[in-house]
Formats: sequence, C-alpha cells, structure tokens
Amino acid sequence: MSWFAGACSNCGAPNTTRRIVIGSAAALGLLLVAGGAALFIATRDQPLFGSLTSSNQPGGDFFWLEDAMKACDSKAAQDPRTLHILVIPVSPSPGSTVVWSSLALNQIGNAFVLPGDRTLDGLKRSLLTITKGDYVFSIRDEATKETYRWDPANGVKWFNSTKAGVIKSLRMQIKPKDSGNTESWGNTVDHKPGTCYWINALPQ
Repeated sequence: MSWFAGACSNCGAPNTTRRIVIGSAAALGLLLVAGGAALFIATRDQPLFGSLTSSNQPGGDFFWLEDAMKACDSKAAQDPRTLHILVIPVSPSPGSTVVWSSLALNQIGNAFVLPGDRTLDGLKRSLLTITKGDYVFSIRDEATKETYRWDPANGVKWFNSTKAGVIKSLRMQIKPKDSGNTESWGNTVDHKPGTCYWINALPQ
C-alpha cells in the first residue's frame, strides 16, 4: 500500500501510516519556514563592519576595524577605477585629556582627520569611542564642482563610487544628519587611484 493512500484498496482498512507521513512533512515544512524567518531576521539591515554593538564598544580589541581597513585597502588596489573611502566617526571618551585635534592630519567639513594608528590605539584604550548618531558624508569634484552625497549612515561605513573614480582632486565633508555646516569642505585631496582613504573623523 502507498504511504499516501487513504485506505487499502482490497480490504478497505484505513492507512495509519499516512497520518504519520503527512504529520512529519508538515512539521518539516514549519521547521524550514521558521529557519528561513530566523535567517532573515539575523541578516537584515546589518551595517557593513558593524556599528555600536558589544563587539566594538570602547575597550574592545577592535580586530574587526583593522580587518575593515585591510579589506578596503585590498579592494581599492584591485579596483583602481572605483573611489573607496572608509569613514570611522570617533569622539573623545568622557574624561579623556588628550587634545585630539592637535594630532589631526587634515580636516574635512565639520571634522578633523586623525591618523589611523592613533585612532585604533585610542579606541582600544577607551580614550575614543565610535560616534553615535546618523551622519551624512559627501565629496566634491574640484574640477567640475559636482557633489556626490551618500545616504545617511551610522557607525563605521565603507563608501565607494565608480562614477567618482575618475576624479583627480576632491574635497570631503561629514556632518550630522540634521545639523552641521553644509558649506564647510575640507582641504583639497589629490585622488590616487587604488587607494582606500581612511577617514577617522573627529568632530570640530
């Protein structure tokens, strides 16, 4: 008798095995649906390289951030026709006595740019924290004055643009989503194809 037959065709006895098979199939289907839902919930809206989570709070090892820097460098070298920028927004931790602005390499609109090694050291020693809140990052082509602006971001974010890859020199700007000076742009930067720009942005 087939597992899915309702009854025996010869004697008419009900097929009890059919109930077990159908029940097992239904349970398996529900398990697959639940598993798919769990996978969707676990992976949706995950920011690139994280934002303010337990793995990158002050005092952590910040290996994830070092990996992000290396990955951006590697991708930029492989893809020189695309502009790659890794933005790391940071703020002094409460009680920090370091004059961070004195260590700045450059400035962009509304922020200073800190050296990568000092930024990592400051984060690991809890002297700096990843800045909370949404921000807007933009660049401007100095030859054409065309502005490229990305959607608001939060935490560490890797920005890239193939269209902006042809830019020879540019200025950058970072500002809080709902405040900041939109007319303030940083110093002119000569674009070197194949380079990932680490922007360790400290608010001015």
